[in-house]
Amino acid sequence: MLALATAALAALAALAPPASAAKKNFELNVQSFKAAPDGYLANVYGVNGVMQYPIVVNKGDSLSVKVNNKLDVPTSIHYHGLFQSGTQFADGAAGVTQCPIAPGDSMTYDFAVPDQHGTYWWHAHYRAQYTKGIRGPLIVRDPANEPYTKDYDEEYIVMLTDWFHAPTSEDLLVPFLDSNDGAEPVPESGLINAKGRFNCSLVTDGTPCNPKAPLERFDFVKGKRYRLRIINAASMATFNFSIDGHPMTVIEADGIDTQKTTVDMIRISAAQRYSVIVTANADKPGNFWMRAEIDTGLYTVYNPGVLDPSVRAIVSYTKSDADPTSTPRTQNITYLNPYTLLPYKQTPITDAAAYSLIMSFQIVPDDATNKSRAFTSVDGYFTDSAYEPPKVPILYDAIRNNTQQALSNVIPVDYNSIVEMTVYNDDPMEHVFHLHGHVFQVVGHGTQLNLVPQPSGNKPMYPERDTIAVPGCKIRKPGGAPGGPADEGLCGGSKGYVRIRFVANNPGAWLFHCHIEWHMMQGLVITFVSGADKLAKTRVPPRIIDGCARSGVKLPAARYWSSLPSSA
Repeated sequence: MLALATAALAALAALAPPASAAKKNFELNVQSFKAAPDGYLANVYGVNGVMQYPIVVNKGDSLSVKVNNKLDVPTSIHYHGLFQSGTQFADGAAGVTQCPIAPGDSMTYDFAVPDQHGTYWWHAHYRAQYTKGIRGPLIVRDPANEPYTKDYDEEYIVMLTDWFHAPTSEDLLVPFLDSNDGAEPVPESGLINAKGRFNCSLVTDGTPCNPKAPLERFDFVKGKRYRLRIINAASMATFNFSIDGHPMTVIEADGIDTQKTTVDMIRISAAQRYSVIVTANADKPGNFWMRAEIDTGLYTVYNPGVLDPSVRAIVSYTKSDADPTSTPRTQNITYLNPYTLLPYKQTPITDAAAYSLIMSFQIVPDDATNKSRAFTSVDGYFTDSAYEPPKVPILYDAIRNNTQQALSNVIPVDYNSIVEMTVYNDDPMEHVFHLHGHVFQVVGHGTQLNLVPQPSGNKPMYPERDTIAVPGCKIRKPGGAPGGPADEGLCGGSKGYVRIRFVANNPGAWLFHCHIEWHMMQGLVITFVSGADKLAKTRVPPRIIDGCARSGVKLPAARYWSSLPSSA
């Protein structure tokens, strides 16, 4: 079964010709099955019998995605990075824009992509389920208008994931949420396009395991130029990505065309995407390692005896599966700086921000339960609040102008207002934040508020994207600066921070959350409700409202949503 997934990805290598807008229908059967992506036979939550089922469309297309939930637990599907303008109810975040899809039930997501192109992905947005395989690439092409289509000949998708052998996501999530040490689950392996290798000598229970499990292979032809669409679809893992002997030219970040930037290595955090152009210019034909090294320093507790952080695939000029003998470059490596990666073009936001927000958080044991939780504060709105997904979706309460439920961490903002927010990080670990329904400018980063905008002519330009890593704080060692704590491991030094800015021009209920899945499940989430006055005209399709009843959520009758004023 697993071969079908990678075969589907390989079929995308040839560029699709320009196409007019069309209606594209997809059916996703979410189900459980057995597979051995890293050689170890394990239970998988997948779609249509494969891992990483691809969705590929053109800009302007309308999509109809029917999701059949064949699991014995609820689910929902989010289309990561798509704006869902006018179809806010199709964003797929359970408890925010929809009720979860009940076991045995179906839901159809109808939406369009009129004004976006680039590299996205889809994944389950319910109780960490995508960690077990409910995820895949979502590519939106615009061959006629993308700036670099003439600069490459073929393209590949490169999807990076961490992988767990536990039977279900609940087997990972429940013990983690019940603990008080905040130690995130550590994967057994990492995968590139659903292929990797586990150390089978560690298997003691007789589970079938192939120590020479096949790795993904990318065939190169000398002289050709390849676009690699790199997607980090991991639950937590940050990868340092490179190809031995092959520099990469970055041309896209999170669906935003960028200025060309040539590097040797890219640090890619969970949920981020990059497109790079790689020229097949090896002096001698052979095989070369593609490397995605997991940064194990981000895990609270890491056992080097299980996870091999060296995740690999093969770049082959000879169509051979033989393990390469190439070695990585060790000197004069050029790394990508995501905080200064400028867009290909940008209209600067020049007006003053209507909202200047300060967000901070801490992940500590809850006094009431002694379970580790993420407590989030936004000055003027809520303090030390650990998000809980409400039963009635936040969007539905906003449409009806109802009071939002406690612990939804809602920040209301006016339509078309400029929102600027500084996210402070007291944790020595970096955290990765994603904003639904928008892209944002990264106007500051680091441990001090001193970023100078990079000029472009006479106007400042900033990176644009939808997912960004917030640097960790600087830890003060014992005997540190006077006047503050000097304990090892405490952030007595400078806090890490990122300052973002966006225009709230998409009415709806949009999450801003840590995309380290375990931290989101601990409550590291806030919700922007933008343009509440505009939402009064939103009509959620009755068939979606009917699904709420089947998932145990009581709402007004379906006809309410299609005919009556939202204030009724």
